[in-house]
Amino acid sequence: MLDNKKVFELNDDELDCVSGGTALISANTNRVAFSTTREIFSFKNCTYRQVRDLCESLIGEYPTEAEYDAACKAALKEKGWI
Repeated sequence: MLDNKKVFELNDDELDCVSGGTALISANTNRVAFSTTREIFSFKNCTYRQVRDLCESLIGEYPTEAEYDAACKAALKEKGWI
């Protein structure tokens, strides 16, 4: 499902084709990907919705996609979700 806030729900095939500079989240596989670094992490101890809400809360806070991706990754790690 495409959302106007740069957060997407992807299936396995789509998650493997990450590009562009956004946080991509798969509810089906409990994975989050960061396209600027091409990293994919499984999330745990949280729901898809919690990951999505955290990533959405950081939208517009950083001047570049790489900084946004880094902030999302750091926040998810801090919570112990990835």
